[in-house]
Amino acid sequence: MIFQAAKHHIYMSTYSIRQELPTGHTPTPLFEDLCKFVGSQPHGSLGWFDTFGPEPVPKEWNPEAADRLNTSGFAFLGLADGSLLALLDTGVKGAPHAVVMLGSEGEHPTLANSLEEFLKLWAKGETGVADLDDEECDGHAALATWIKSRGLKVPRAAEFDFGAWLEGDTNSKAAIVAQAERKPTADYQQLGPKMRELADMMGRRADDPALIEWITKTLGKKVPAYTSGSVNVTAPKAGIELVFSHDIRNEKYEPIKKSARSFIPYLSHAWVRDKIGEPIFGLDLKKGADEAAITQALGAPDGRRPEFMSDNDPTVAYWHRVVDSSADVVVKVEYDDGLSIKVTITSAAGLSESLNASTNIFIAWAAVNGLLNEAYFTSHADLLKKVKNREALGSDLAKAALPRGLWDSHLVDKPGLRRTAYQWFHRMAGLGMNQDMEKIFGTRKGDHGYEVVNLDNDQWDKVDAADAAMRKVFGKWIE
Repeated sequence: MIFQAAKHHIYMSTYSIRQELPTGHTPTPLFEDLCKFVGSQPHGSLGWFDTFGPEPVPKEWNPEAADRLNTSGFAFLGLADGSLLALLDTGVKGAPHAVVMLGSEGEHPTLANSLEEFLKLWAKGETGVADLDDEECDGHAALATWIKSRGLKVPRAAEFDFGAWLEGDTNSKAAIVAQAERKPTADYQQLGPKMRELADMMGRRADDPALIEWITKTLGKKVPAYTSGSVNVTAPKAGIELVFSHDIRNEKYEPIKKSARSFIPYLSHAWVRDKIGEPIFGLDLKKGADEAAITQALGAPDGRRPEFMSDNDPTVAYWHRVVDSSADVVVKVEYDDGLSIKVTITSAAGLSESLNASTNIFIAWAAVNGLLNEAYFTSHADLLKKVKNREALGSDLAKAALPRGLWDSHLVDKPGLRRTAYQWFHRMAGLGMNQDMEKIFGTRKGDHGYEVVNLDNDQWDKVDAADAAMRKVFGKWIE
């Protein structure tokens, strides 16, 4: 047995193997052999980590669940951002231990339903963990050879919902939510069969039988049964990389809770590569195309946008083609230094999920100054009118009409307004809502010891106090 009581690591040109065994755990022969294998590999060949082997889960990651985590499993790999990978007893009799991530920001995806499944994904560079899947890591083939030499087979196991486990809820059921209707457009008919199939799948939930069959049989991949953030599924041979997410800022795609911590995701985004093997609107991805060639195929660009949200220089030419008008599926063709093609759901950018006093002050001010998109507030038209007349507060409107936070699409679509609002809320391009509010109202110690805006409410005197600062940022869009 390679594990023994020890409090030191041996650092070499290969990975360091942790020697200390957490109390109450006996690693399987497979895990022991895996530690020996990893310890023999050049540092960096299997991923960007330093040390491999069992260690206790830090209590700080989740104080409420720390004891359960350490009783049921142990961490075995730490990433540069502070995230940990752990091997966990799911509590299901006869089921293998699952591999889960304890994310540095609290995220908690299940990476695989067994160690065997995780190893096969790791060898393919498809764990969903960027530091392990990086193409620069040249040891995946060696891992695949080691797996083959052992004749490893992936055991059958039910999908493990780590979020539900953390909550102690193993019998959770998702709400029944209608899926968006489908209405293909004339642009859809111009696509090849593979792109039409991709468009048909876009926006479907992970529990949709048609999506499951396409992912598993056509692509040979696994559908993420739940998400706590977003999950990528890469199918390089098919020429696509998919993103599953439960948080699509489009009212047709509401988050569907599976447990207190997890959601059933939608197929929300896809990058299309040249191996798709068919032209897209007449464009051959293998040959590539410059802006002139794209313009010849699709006409003049629909517009130009900055490359990053923090920029304001419109350098990226884009052509957007709606291919399903009911499900809001769009093909985005873009050109900057090269051609890129995406298939995605039309969605907004989030300005503020936390509708605090500062955000509510902005909502009231935007209402009074005609910057709110009234089409989004038709069900609350009377309340919006009261806010505009200063008879109700921004917080009243936010509570009633913005259950998922403030989006850029909640503002009128005037050139540059939504981007500036995003920059202001997210402290970009020299703008910053918090900084402006701190200058006006001062700061105080928050609940976690950090300095926060000294603001308790969004009464109209507070709106008036912030008027000059907001007018300085947004005044040019006021009619």
